[in-house]
Amino acid sequence: MKLGMKDVSLVYAVFSPLGGFDTSKDYYVAAIIEPGTVNDEARITKRALGLSELLLTISTDSDGDGLLDAWEIDYFGDSTTTDGTGDQDTDGFNDYSEFAAGTNPTNSASLLEVTDMEVTDPSGMVIRWDPVSNRIYGVQWTSNLLDGVFHPLETNLHYPVGNYTDRVHAAESQGYYKLDVRQE
Repeated sequence: MKLGMKDVSLVYAVFSPLGGFDTSKDYYVAAIIEPGTVNDEARITKRALGLSELLLTISTDSDGDGLLDAWEIDYFGDSTTTDGTGDQDTDGFNDYSEFAAGTNPTNSASLLEVTDMEVTDPSGMVIRWDPVSNRIYGVQWTSNLLDGVFHPLETNLHYPVGNYTDRVHAAESQGYYKLDVRQE
């Protein structure tokens, strides 16, 4: 373990809070990334609870563009090639959107999209997509694209969930769905 390196991405740690784990909470651990710099935080999620040895991901964003250095290095070879506004694979999603969605910014076939929609019965429309780990999805609906107002139907669909059934708007003569994603 070399904490003096600037781009430490994986650190093994033993973590056991006093009184044990509370499964309704997330736990945070401060980690020194480089002597003399501000500490980053590593989040231990509820899924990791119960383990005495955890693999923590500690990441930095040295250029402040909102993209983690490790992700930029994985896809672009260094942490300064993109600032998140470009669209390296020309699929219509900028690099920051690809980072947030967990898709590959150098592969135009890798993108967040609705993969299927079907009416399951008179009262249900099922929307499906390919979920990515460590992501939370939301589904919104509108009857009119011109007014630009989408109404949230569900905002906390955690991976591995990759579908949502709308039982409210299935009987509408027309409607539009929007799929949102954020990092967990």
